[in-house]
Amino acid sequence: RVTINGKNGYINTRGEISIPAIYKNASDFINGTASVSLADTIKGKVNERFFIINKKGEKISEDFDYIGWRNRKEEMLILAKRGNKWGLINGIGKIKVPFIYDNYHRLRAYLSTASDHFVAICQNGKWGFMDVNSSEGKIVVPLQYKAVGSFSFGMAWVNDGTKLSFIDKTGKIVCGGFKVCSDFNANGLAGVQYDERTTKAALINKRGEIVYYYDADEKGNMTNLRKRE
Repeated sequence: RVTINGKNGYINTRGEISIPAIYKNASDFINGTASVSLADTIKGKVNERFFIINKKGEKISEDFDYIGWRNRKEEMLILAKRGNKWGLINGIGKIKVPFIYDNYHRLRAYLSTASDHFVAICQNGKWGFMDVNSSEGKIVVPLQYKAVGSFSFGMAWVNDGTKLSFIDKTGKIVCGGFKVCSDFNANGLAGVQYDERTTKAALINKRGEIVYYYDADEKGNMTNLRKRE
């Protein structure tokens, strides 16, 4: 994928333009297809339409109001939007999950290698998780939470409206009772605070056991790290 004069197109491995740079937005090619958009001005209003193309630059899907990007070749489904609702399509643009969801969020970019390929989805104010590695969009955690974080290294935080807890990728609550928490890192630790009115905080493992204590300042910075005796 390349940008020429503010427009996106594609080159081959010899550096030759294989698909002209005509698109407002364009994803990388994964499994032979890419999602792109064109912007049309109708009666002074810019209308952006998204669709799927093949390696010949041919349009192979219908138009959508938005298509998200895939991160890996293993991902079988892509988030798409029609009107005010979200659904999922496959790599050639076939609708696999109806446009019934109100919102979504994906894994943060810096954790992209830690994902279990789960996307957080929301319907009627309730959040859960869907597996985009499944061909039909399997719900792996029911839509039952007020808010959720992103799965990282097999764990995600969830908010039931009163407290924060961590769940594993089966949806089982592993530990909870937190007021503030961070995502789990590659070392298998997450920062938690049981009372946001104090500076006392801890690093827990994936079993919910406290490994370290530390103090957190107003910006959440970690100081005075000490191992639990």
